[in-house]
Amino acid sequence: MIQPNRRGRLLRQFSPVAKTFTVRIFIAIASAFSWPLLQLDVNNTFLHGHLVEEVYMVTLAGYSKADDGLVCKLQRSLYGLKQASRQWKIEFSTQLHRYSFIQSSHDHCLFILRTDAVFLVLLVYVDDVLLTGNSLEAMTDVKLYLDKLFTITDLGHAKYFLSLELAHSSHGTYISQQKYLLDIVRDCLLTEATPTATPLPPGIKFDVSSSALIAAPDCYRRLVGCLLYLGFSRPDISFAVQQLSQFLQHPREPHIAAALHLVRYLKGTSTLGLFFPSGNTLSFSAFSDSEWASCIDSRRSITGYCIFLGGSLVSWKTKKQTMYHVHPPKPNIAAWDQPFL
Repeated sequence: MIQPNRRGRLLRQFSPVAKTFTVRIFIAIASAFSWPLLQLDVNNTFLHGHLVEEVYMVTLAGYSKADDGLVCKLQRSLYGLKQASRQWKIEFSTQLHRYSFIQSSHDHCLFILRTDAVFLVLLVYVDDVLLTGNSLEAMTDVKLYLDKLFTITDLGHAKYFLSLELAHSSHGTYISQQKYLLDIVRDCLLTEATPTATPLPPGIKFDVSSSALIAAPDCYRRLVGCLLYLGFSRPDISFAVQQLSQFLQHPREPHIAAALHLVRYLKGTSTLGLFFPSGNTLSFSAFSDSEWASCIDSRRSITGYCIFLGGSLVSWKTKKQTMYHVHPPKPNIAAWDQPFL
């Protein structure tokens, strides 16, 4: 049994993870320059962090070096401690700083090493690491450095990262979530269902209707959560998922029917994903649009935007605006006031 010292309070526990658009930009840049995209896995991740709180552990059965009534004071974190992930992130970041990596101020899980001849970029998501750059020799040195400190597993060229399936070629990198998608289809018992042609039924308008509440709202919430994560590589379902997410508290029969309609659409488009071409330019371009007062219940407008890095789509979002507009042109102006990325 592990307990924090009751005389003091438990310190901060939050630990950041890489943002999804950072992962896409990372892959887009590696593909644009045809850099190798390597994947590493850190072994026994949460055992490497150093504790700053006083934490004690009851001795295990069979441990004979402690007298009766004595407990162990932990020096390092263990799996199960609330602060374990945070202390691991601090330790990993500290060691990268010692190697001259600089932590990004926009995403604390992104690290950059720049010298006159070498440019390396490292992205970490808990214990999963992506590494790319213009020098394979320098990347090998980084792997040896990390392996000496933590013991890592070198997975070679990245093929499966955070449910993303990566396929590399001389033309670029293609990412999809086909396995994750088909798992959703199977869980919904729709493996034999007929695919639909659109994410939502044409002309559908959602509202807080008087139709019956569904018997298992947790299943609806779980499904929408899975669809949200599937949006990692599927911008075509962004609007549909945004619409379904409005009814998580009290989902009704039309909402679950629309969610299953979306799953059937995904079944028929399971191989779709994003392609990041090689030789791509690294100039940003952004597009935005809105529809006026489309929400039946609130009469608020819906904003959608997408951002390209060269020819690669790296960020997108669909969001209901927080303000009301009397005249139709206003939502399009307000759309550009939304915080991109």
